[in-house]
Amino acid sequence: AVTARITQAGAAAGLGQGALAGDHQNLRSLLKVVGPTLYGTLFGIGCRAGVPALPFAFASGVSLVAVALVAISPVAAWETLSPKENKAGIDPPAGAPVDAGVAGAGPGPTSSAQQPQRKPAS
Repeated sequence: AVTARITQAGAAAGLGQGALAGDHQNLRSLLKVVGPTLYGTLFGIGCRAGVPALPFAFASGVSLVAVALVAISPVAAWETLSPKENKAGIDPPAGAPVDAGVAGAGPGPTSSAQQPQRKPAS
């Protein structure tokens, strides 16, 4: 879901998928170096202070900050592109308002007609 959102936001900003994939991979590589170093250091500090669970407390704090940021962010930051602007071909999340006349845009007369009907199991 996160990668799809990044691709969608990048397409809206005019970035190519190759540039986005490269930047995403660079960030992952950086985190693979910084993460173990940070958590190892926190574990060492926590052991000396008598709190060996310090890395877990830190991760919980970071998660709470992320949840708070999402909760206070404006709704417009989480709205998806309309199907007409959706050049990346990403379907909007369930429950998002969609244009029923656009093929593949979610529930609607055109998208349900394109999907083959399943036969009931016997």
